[in-house]
Amino acid sequence: MKQGIPTMPAKLVAECIGTFILSFTVVNNIQAGSNLAALSIASSLMIGVYCTGSVSGGHLNPAVTLGLFLAGKLGGPGGAIPVVEALLYFVSQLVGATLANLAASFIWTTSLGGEGDAGMMRHVHGSLGSDSFPAWRVFEGEVIYTLMLVFVVLNVATCNDMPGGNSYFGLAIGFVIAAAASAEGNVSGTCLNPAVTFAILINNFSKNISQIPVYWGAQILGSILAVMFFYGCRIHLFKGSQFVSMGSKLLAEFLGTFYLVITVYLVVVQSVYAPVISVVGIAASLMCMIYALWNVSGGNFNPAVSLGLLLTGNLPAKDFALYVLAQLLGGLAAVGFGSLMQPQWHVALAASGNSQANAMAHGSMAAVSGAEVFYTALLVFAVLNSAVRDAPNHYFALIIGFSIVVGGVAVGSLSGGAFNPAVSLSLFFAGLFQSEKEVAAEALLYPASELVGGALAAGAFMLINMTKDYEAQESSDSESDGA
Repeated sequence: MKQGIPTMPAKLVAECIGTFILSFTVVNNIQAGSNLAALSIASSLMIGVYCTGSVSGGHLNPAVTLGLFLAGKLGGPGGAIPVVEALLYFVSQLVGATLANLAASFIWTTSLGGEGDAGMMRHVHGSLGSDSFPAWRVFEGEVIYTLMLVFVVLNVATCNDMPGGNSYFGLAIGFVIAAAASAEGNVSGTCLNPAVTFAILINNFSKNISQIPVYWGAQILGSILAVMFFYGCRIHLFKGSQFVSMGSKLLAEFLGTFYLVITVYLVVVQSVYAPVISVVGIAASLMCMIYALWNVSGGNFNPAVSLGLLLTGNLPAKDFALYVLAQLLGGLAAVGFGSLMQPQWHVALAASGNSQANAMAHGSMAAVSGAEVFYTALLVFAVLNSAVRDAPNHYFALIIGFSIVVGGVAVGSLSGGAFNPAVSLSLFFAGLFQSEKEVAAEALLYPASELVGGALAAGAFMLINMTKDYEAQESSDSESDGA
């Protein structure tokens, strides 16, 4: 189909329809109460972004529009958005959310016989805030993951990392929701979007209106912070350069590891109450941040991955040391912020005695070590083959992220499925900070096993990539034929 430049009405209708798809799915999942709600909502955002991206940019979220507007004002790679256009986008998104709420309310309060309920919205529930957490913890959760969402959008949708455009932008944007809902859905409900918040607000206006400053304030702040971190990681693009500084690389490694570890931490502290798709949420946090930052630092976010790259000659020794430091600092920052959000629940790598912490390790030391060695090796092997040898492609982060699903489901009941020294050491220190009784042997066993796994993956990678010089072979064959 021949494509022209979309008109402004086309853009606004696209934003309205895309936000309707997302908000309609959110409200329906609130009514249904499904254990797979996070997957459904993440998928609806992914679909909406892919369907409207080439028309309006697929914002579907005032916080995203704000972030793109601010980044454009700073001279970002996505270009400037006029003020009037941004304001019209806001209105279209709120209209889409309102229509979605009305439509969902109708289908949930209409009998099979077709007789509508005169009090159409009185049976439809949906509340902002939390009975179990104070407003400032709700605020923290919304800030942290709105920041992640807008940050991922800015990186995958504006930076042209892949010549000709990438095919993964909608996947990366949508599945931020799976990560966020798994981690802090029990705290704030994971709105991350003023339009979605508005759709829930009008379900019970009198009860929810007092929560609007908390939610919208957090989402606006998260958007602003996302632009700041985006600038820090992509400052070379703002300056019209292709050279990525070491400072930007280290910030990227810090942020990527932060989001992986805080998602792991917030899932682990929920213990048996964690969502059933929490392992997908953890995988999504890794996948989304790799897609966002691979062209800045390589998207390692794991000392075992960095070791594998070092041993195969794909990462200089000096960079390796700095990367590992940034990763460990990112992990420690993550458990700090995680413990602020969930202070009543403690987490430890391996607990003993009368500890009340939710521990990751449940198997024997041999079982823990074997599980961590093999599945860390699988993860690093996936990195080396999909992101190094077979690059460029559009599936690499999906393969890497879902290595976590493979290992987490297979051996999560034994070792907890860390597969990353930054994760395991961060959880160990979390236990120490919270005065839990840690088992020091396991604390050393985890990172040691994971680093062994990284080295084994490097060895396996080099074995399957032994090649011969075909030109030299052909020359040798010709000489043999001539003789």
